[in-house]
Amino acid sequence: IDPTLAEVDASGIPARASYLAAEIASEKPHLVSLQEVTLWRTGSTPATATTVRYDQLQLLMDALQASGAHYRVVAVNTLTDLSLPTTEAGPGALRFTDRDVLLARSDLSPSEFLISDVHTHIYRAALTFCDFTVRRGYTTALVRFHNQLFRVANTHLENQFPGVPASAAIQKLQASELLAFLRTSPQPVILSGDFNADAILGAAGTGPDNTD
Repeated sequence: IDPTLAEVDASGIPARASYLAAEIASEKPHLVSLQEVTLWRTGSTPATATTVRYDQLQLLMDALQASGAHYRVVAVNTLTDLSLPTTEAGPGALRFTDRDVLLARSDLSPSEFLISDVHTHIYRAALTFCDFTVRRGYTTALVRFHNQLFRVANTHLENQFPGVPASAAIQKLQASELLAFLRTSPQPVILSGDFNADAILGAAGTGPDNTD
């Protein structure tokens, strides 16, 4: 079995989805921001790698339903999509798709909790390895909670890789693009995500210093 596929299988994706669903069901947050909600598929070629091996989003939604927690998918931002060669059962391909996801409770009336104006965006700045581009982005939505109106944003900024100066520069460009958009919001903003940094957003005055 291809080492990458073996590592994915050993990571316990279904069990982790159940653990996360149990935590969500216990705490009952109104909104859930998720990053790296991966989809793993296999096939004989990259173009035909459509057989689902693990769909973290579907596993989580199934586990939430089984636990009696009422949630719906508000937005899915599809990001990096990559096919890797695998030797499982002969030549073939392992396809990885990265997604950021926003969930919301579905058991509340619109007068109590309402989401609208949902948008997904891909950052202009992106890290490239050879011919492969790592796509990152952000999702925003307008939320009305009782009489309060605010905008929620969910993002995953590029990681800073040691020895790759471009990665830090691209992360800053992505953060700047996000902040430029959020500053145009007439409503207060709740920003969530995997920022892969300690100070970029905090220094801009929009979040805590520890933002990872």
